[in-house]
Amino acid sequence: MDPIDDAVVRAERLLEAGDPIGAARCIEQFESARPDHLRLALVWARLLPAVGNPRVLERQMRALSAEWPRHPIVALTTAEAGTRWTDPWPTAQGTDRLAALAVDVIERCLSGERVPARWLAPLHLARGRALARMSPSAEDEALAAFETALGADGDLASGWADLARLHQVRTRWQKGLAAAEHALGLDDSRQARWTAAVCATALADPSAAAHWARLDHGPARTDDDGRPRIADLPPVEAYLSPSLLGAAPSEGPVEAEVVWVRPMSPAHGRIASPTVLDLPVNLDDVVVWDPVPRGFRAVGEQEVPCFTVLARLAPGRKAVWRVVGRPDREDCWPDGWSYYDLGARVGDPALAGCGRLITPRTVSRSAVRAALTARGSSLEEPGG
Repeated sequence: MDPIDDAVVRAERLLEAGDPIGAARCIEQFESARPDHLRLALVWARLLPAVGNPRVLERQMRALSAEWPRHPIVALTTAEAGTRWTDPWPTAQGTDRLAALAVDVIERCLSGERVPARWLAPLHLARGRALARMSPSAEDEALAAFETALGADGDLASGWADLARLHQVRTRWQKGLAAAEHALGLDDSRQARWTAAVCATALADPSAAAHWARLDHGPARTDDDGRPRIADLPPVEAYLSPSLLGAAPSEGPVEAEVVWVRPMSPAHGRIASPTVLDLPVNLDDVVVWDPVPRGFRAVGEQEVPCFTVLARLAPGRKAVWRVVGRPDREDCWPDGWSYYDLGARVGDPALAGCGRLITPRTVSRSAVRAALTARGSSLEEPGG
């Protein structure tokens, strides 16, 4: 057998066995032959998700696209590797390089004169996925790409699921639920189930409990707000990004923050601590998050997931006031009032003297101001 063919066969077997490092070792010496050997290029593209350095990944993506610009499978596999590296919640802080490169890879393939019809839907779908992660400004293009893909193949369940997820992360709950349920009618995918459950929960749709039950979360009772509540869910962490929540970017060194949340379902719950940043959400507010974890943190013997908050669903029963100067007599507050010392609890010296006063939401600003003045501190006024 030809040495390259032999190496490719061994690499394919190792890939199937879950050993990408071993597969890469089999073929790395034949990189110069890749432009003339399609099967070698295909294996190389399949190895891209295992690349641990984004700069190396970018270089390999560019090389494969230059060598096989019109081959749909090479383009799809290469672009998918780049898209997986990207942040699923792009902010307004710039364009993601790997997502932009994935778009370029697909567009180069689509620019060919004779793209086989069967590849049009998958290619436009891949382009939409990359655009959705490239930049918020590319969202309209992403939606158009998904619509083109579904126009080419209306039964493409993964296309409907991806469209639903884009609507979900952009908080278009009704459209997200409709697209997810359409996807589930074509193929009972787990991604579509999750999207349907999140969107139905955000909408307080009666179908929410049934959607969570299909994901083996339940039984759920219905709260007064019409949303499901599932008992005994452990606390989780929630990532609060000003840009995703529609707030102005932080002017300080902290661009986002993480707070504890008491879940009511696997995708919504109440914030359990006051925020440091000035955000549209705060203590006791009911928020909804994307169920794909950003990461995990070891807390004792548990690995606690951290989720990205997408929106506030309802205001909390408490109000949080920003306090300047630590108040005297912290143990003499009226019933239902409490003081949260940020410097002491967060452990950041830069926050020394900063705090939050927590009161029932019915308490007036004038009452808070008077109480703080009597204790030698003051209320931070808007814009202060």
